Amino acid sequence: MDNKGVLAMKRIKRRKRKFHVVLFILLILLAFGVVLLGTDVFNIKKISVLGNEKLRYNQIIKLSGITQGENIFKIKLGEVVKSIEQNPYIVVDNIYRRLPDEIVIEITERQISYLIPYLGSYIGIDSQGVVLEVVDDTSMIDKPIINRLTISNFSLGEEIAIADPQQGQALKEVMGSIEESGMFEYISEVNLERPDNIIIFSREGIEVIMGDTRNFENKLKWMKIALEDLRQKGNIRGILDVSIDGQAIFKPLEGKGEGNEG
Repeated sequence: MDNKGVLAMKRIKRRKRKFHVVLFILLILLAFGVVLLGTDVFNIKKISVLGNEKLRYNQIIKLSGITQGENIFKIKLGEVVKSIEQNPYIVVDNIYRRLPDEIVIEITERQISYLIPYLGSYIGIDSQGVVLEVVDDTSMIDKPIINRLTISNFSLGEEIAIADPQQGQALKEVMGSIEESGMFEYISEVNLERPDNIIIFSREGIEVIMGDTRNFENKLKWMKIALEDLRQKGNIRGILDVSIDGQAIFKPLEGKGEGNEG
């Protein structure tokens, strides 16, 4: 056998030795893993919930289906998320294993931001239009009411379906603008029957003509300035028109004259 043949045989032997060594190490690690899985090292001893404010810890743990003492690797995290999110008020932002024995669940709580009248009750939705609850008594829920929407269907935990596409788009834009401008405390009711002529009623009962959704957030700012000025003057009866971007025109009732704000 020439030198090339000898060298080739040596390389083959070295590869076989490496393969056997790697295989041996893998078998040792596998055996070690099996032993560990058979002990309580990876049994869940702690379940942490982060982000809950109103919802109770025990309520979320019950929804998760996780119990202490289970093997941490047998938990299917995706199924846990689905179980928890059966409650429409909960969004699971993250869930992970903190080895060796802890499961961490990070959540965000949805909150009712608006009420929509529907067949004698009210549909409570969050600021994204997700349906959270159907309520009969709104005395404990001080949120703006959105009127005159044509609802096609709804399901808890899902975005409400509006039959009229223009109304649906207007709803999204109006909710987004109100949230960005922080105007919840000023608004009692929003009338979306005509998306090109949206009407808002203030907490004091002032009718505010908004026009369409163009520059809606800026219109809300003018509305806020005018309402605060009217509050100071004690003038809370009339119609406020902010439909023309950049100005607010107030028309008092009962012949009190007419004034401009802005």
